[in-house]
Amino acid sequence: MTANFAISSSSMYGFAWISSARLYHRGARAQRPDCGRFTMRRSRFFVEPSCIDQENKTIRIEDANQIRQIVTVLRLRPGDALDVLDGKGNIYPCTLQSSSASKGKIRAGDQIICQFESASPAGGEASVRFSVALPVLRSARFEWALEKLTELGAAEIIPIILDRSVITYDAEEKLSATKFQRWHSIVREASEQSERALIPDVVSPEKFSDFVKRQELVAATKFIGAERADAQPINDAISSTSGTKNICIAIGAEGGFTDEEFALSFTHGFTPISLGKRILRAETAAVYAASVLVSRLDK
Repeated sequence: MTANFAISSSSMYGFAWISSARLYHRGARAQRPDCGRFTMRRSRFFVEPSCIDQENKTIRIEDANQIRQIVTVLRLRPGDALDVLDGKGNIYPCTLQSSSASKGKIRAGDQIICQFESASPAGGEASVRFSVALPVLRSARFEWALEKLTELGAAEIIPIILDRSVITYDAEEKLSATKFQRWHSIVREASEQSERALIPDVVSPEKFSDFVKRQELVAATKFIGAERADAQPINDAISSTSGTKNICIAIGAEGGFTDEEFALSFTHGFTPISLGKRILRAETAAVYAASVLVSRLDK
């Protein structure tokens, strides 16, 4: 902890070291700073809209991980408050009504019933819609990127298949249900933790050629990371897009994009940008680019 210094008015040598934790000077206690009122955070959970009974004003929570979090970790009981979101931008302040689960073991078919009175629009979304595309990475690194991009407000996260990707993937094959479910679970939990109103879309891995063609139709502004190139700095590039509501940023693999991939992206409207002097790992570059975008454009 950094110490602050206070000089006594009676003598230039009469000083005391003052801790920021407890402030004293010559025996006099400093006034406690006014930090305002603190609001207790209510736990948030996303459910499918089909779990919301508008007629009876009840919501079913059926996901085993969410039930375990409520019953075992948070130890919520009937009468306790929590917030439920429908993934469409609405939040339902609820009271836990009943639970069929016990603390010791969550069984198949267990559910929690919550009661609500009304819904309202949920906040927490970025004022600019942006997508981030990055190569499929090793599990731990890619999952870290999913979590952080969700916290930063990405609307869509796109795994792309590049010539230099470390993890090879056959785009003709469907992503395994287990892996896709894990990806969705990560972004859902990150959305709950960061108090977002929506869960970002995580699409199945796309070939780079398919990705750039699709983005030409959906994204108003498109950037592609270009290391070791004389490209416009990301801060300047993003600042010039003020007013744009739909932005896409593509990040390359560890070896960067190939010349052919750059050429293809340029024909579909992508603009090269520089992320700085240093070479970043793919997941670091994706999170850094999203951070700059949010700091510049999110109002």
